[in-house]
Amino acid sequence: MKKFYYNTFLFWILILHGAFAQIQLVNPQKLVCPGVNVSYSTFPASPGICTYTWTVTNGLFSNGSTTISGANLTDVTVVWNNVLATSQIAAPKGILKVQVSNCTLQSGEPSQATENNIVIKTLNGITPGAMSGTTTVPRGSTTSITYSIQKVLFPNTGQISGHPTETFADSYQWLIPVGWK
Repeated sequence: MKKFYYNTFLFWILILHGAFAQIQLVNPQKLVCPGVNVSYSTFPASPGICTYTWTVTNGLFSNGSTTISGANLTDVTVVWNNVLATSQIAAPKGILKVQVSNCTLQSGEPSQATENNIVIKTLNGITPGAMSGTTTVPRGSTTSITYSIQKVLFPNTGQISGHPTETFADSYQWLIPVGWK
């Protein structure tokens, strides 16, 4: 009976270890807003202490750098940069990479994971379309005048079920000349 319990215990240890012994990002957010804290994590690689080195492109970790490393550092927070959108077609991307070292990995277990396609939802560099409304206002006029623009589309933010998604800005800030009301 002792042997049965021992074998059962060993079986579950191997199963649980196999389930968590992978270097991979756990449910990474792939559509992010600049300036917002986003948490990322990975499963522990192997029993014991491992060194995890994280690197980020187009973002910063909570320590203000693009690289962070530490013993059993399986959770990090990234603040994505408000990078310049270079076209209306392609959204800027961020890259997050985690690499494990200084510990023994199981045979075939990868030592790193990378997420290359983190879409940064930014309007930096995107110019709204032309404003509609009257171009002449009589001096001293107190009549309300309405101006508008077309909805501003974020650069391509990805695909859902094989179809491109469209995401529009949900609030706008209007600036008027000094002295106007």
